[in-house]
Amino acid sequence: MQQAAPRRSSQLDAPALARLTGGQWTSLPPSEWRYGGLCCSAFDHAPGQLVLVKTAQMEYGVDRERLDTKLARSGLLAAPDSDLSGIRAPVLQVDSVPEALRALVAHLRQNSATTAVAVTGSVGKTSSCQLLKHLLSRQGSVRSNGQKNFHDGVLCQAANLGTADFLVVEVSLQALLQGATAELRPHVALLTHVSPVHMDLHSGLAELTEKKASIFAHLPSDGTAVINRDLEHFERAEAIARRSGARIVTFGESQAADCRLLDYDAESGTVTARFGNEHLSYRLSLPGRHMALDSLGVLAAAHAAGADLNAVVAECATVQPAIGRSRIEKLRVCGRHITVVDDSYNASPASMQAAFGLLASLRPGSNGRRIAVLGDMLELGVESRAQHEALAEPLRQAGITNVLLCGEAMHALRDRLASSCQVRWFDSPGEMLEPLARSLCEGDVILFKGSHGSHVREVAAQLRLLSLLPAPVARLQQSSVSAFLLIQNALEWARPRAPAPLRRWVNWQFQKLGGLV
Repeated sequence: MQQAAPRRSSQLDAPALARLTGGQWTSLPPSEWRYGGLCCSAFDHAPGQLVLVKTAQMEYGVDRERLDTKLARSGLLAAPDSDLSGIRAPVLQVDSVPEALRALVAHLRQNSATTAVAVTGSVGKTSSCQLLKHLLSRQGSVRSNGQKNFHDGVLCQAANLGTADFLVVEVSLQALLQGATAELRPHVALLTHVSPVHMDLHSGLAELTEKKASIFAHLPSDGTAVINRDLEHFERAEAIARRSGARIVTFGESQAADCRLLDYDAESGTVTARFGNEHLSYRLSLPGRHMALDSLGVLAAAHAAGADLNAVVAECATVQPAIGRSRIEKLRVCGRHITVVDDSYNASPASMQAAFGLLASLRPGSNGRRIAVLGDMLELGVESRAQHEALAEPLRQAGITNVLLCGEAMHALRDRLASSCQVRWFDSPGEMLEPLARSLCEGDVILFKGSHGSHVREVAAQLRLLSLLPAPVARLQQSSVSAFLLIQNALEWARPRAPAPLRRWVNWQFQKLGGLV
């Protein structure tokens, strides 16, 4: 397959950066200073990056209280309203941070050797970005915006062009509608799936497909559009890609796909596929048939970005799922050995069915059960009730007979399931942990799934924390849950009262364990 052409590179010194952005240094960096990229999160800082100070002008940025000597050493980018009293660091002050970043990105896009890959879709874009970043990191240095996929996050990450060999950028629908890819102008763009989400904002799936496919509108003529051939409205996405003049590569289960999934063995994770004129067989450590399908799109995007196909295929077995993204964990909770499938970061009808299929492929222990802990699917508009009711049949087909539900929209599914399985409904996720933990059986397999706003992810995180209790306490099922809830309440009381450095450290630990903050 065609590989991306190399781009030029250049470095900006402090005066050149000030001229480009229309800003002024309130204190100059050393003469040898060169622009080394942009950091918009204290958790993702890399040495040499200019730090964006949080401002009302941008959704992302580093809060004033998180700025320390290490972060500020390479300089700060700030708006006039930024309070930087007491901070000793080079500061580039600009009137408009968004306009300054647009000017910077335009310059970098013309003078950067970095190959930019943009990814969007209703389902699978974050996992695809994670796999893509992992594969490309074996071919060179990679920068990624993680889940900061709104317009401001794409713009901030585009400011890292020229600081790595590859840039992997996740792009939300909001970012597409605000023209983020017109600023980034990626060399490769990948569209994973289009399914009914955000339906309160669109007239139907055809319109949503066209909006998602706008990721292809600003590809260069030597770029590559990677499209899921199984899309219901594939032709609409293809037409937009063709107008850009870019090369089109398709993937899916359709016989017409350039990269076609032939078989997937759930037990071993082995994927068998036809990739152009080649036959591939590889192991994928991300579980589920849906991920096997998405891996083909990722491989096509990686190869189009210039990666060696045989080398990246071998690395598919070494990637680890992120928390909340089909991550399978073995835990000991209340003295019981259980398996947790944490797919709780977000949900749509298509991703719910994919998660049920993954749960069905996992075998409980001899006394274990398959349990689904589900929260509302949000942003479905007038289709919400019908889409929640429609989950009943896939649940039955997957052999899931124990279901815990929370949220108003899940009323519809509870009513549909009431006669066919054990189902309990809760008003909020905060009510779910205690009954779930006290009813655990040895060998249970538990799926957590819901839209981000449903907060089901917090129940998964609490269960993960509960597994950390000392073994003598954990063996006492009822006492361990009571002890955990007591400790949790005490921490919630103490955390806002702790000194700022300790509070930041505790929050970081909680984020690593599952995003309770």
